[in-house]
Amino acid sequence: MLFTIKQSLFSIIRQSERRFPFKDEAGYTPLQVSASLIVMALMAGALGGEVNLQIKKSKDNAAADQLNEIYVAAQNWVKGNTQNLANLVQDAGGVYQIPAARLTSGDDIPEDSLQGQGFIP
Repeated sequence: MLFTIKQSLFSIIRQSERRFPFKDEAGYTPLQVSASLIVMALMAGALGGEVNLQIKKSKDNAAADQLNEIYVAAQNWVKGNTQNLANLVQDAGGVYQIPAARLTSGDDIPEDSLQGQGFIP
């Protein structure tokens, strides 16, 4: 039995030597390495541009969503204050400006703003 295992191992080694006759010359040539590095650099450049484009689109969409949220809140405020709107405009001198929300996260929420009146979360 031991002889059969030994014989089968030798036959496997001989077969691999026939398939890979240059196994002592393993590795890649400098030209192959350079070519693969150039291809990877080109792919990284192309993918980097696409990633930047997607990030820009994502930021633009987030800003558009925020502006739409303020627009809807202002419309809801006008609907809720229709009776007082004429007096507010007259008292303001022709144009009534309502603040949307606080300026920074550290500031207090102004009570007369859209956020302070509950139109914006």
